[in-house]
Amino acid sequence: MSDWQPIETAPKDGTEILVYDVWQKKGELFIVGWHFRDNSWRTVPGEWRKEPTHWIRLPPPPAEQERPDA
Repeated sequence: MSDWQPIETAPKDGTEILVYDVWQKKGELFIVGWHFRDNSWRTVPGEWRKEPTHWIRLPPPPAEQERPDA
């Protein structure tokens, strides 16, 4: 089962999420957060996309590994 959700259910509290956006007739993925002032999704590092269709929470970062001595 997929964890992708309709964009209408995405959090609008500034949490960064991964969205699927059909742009220029091809699907693309972007990390975005809701931009309160403009009431729109803002991508990182600041490009704008207006038609995301689905979203998913970002996975946690990898666990830190100890670096081997050089």
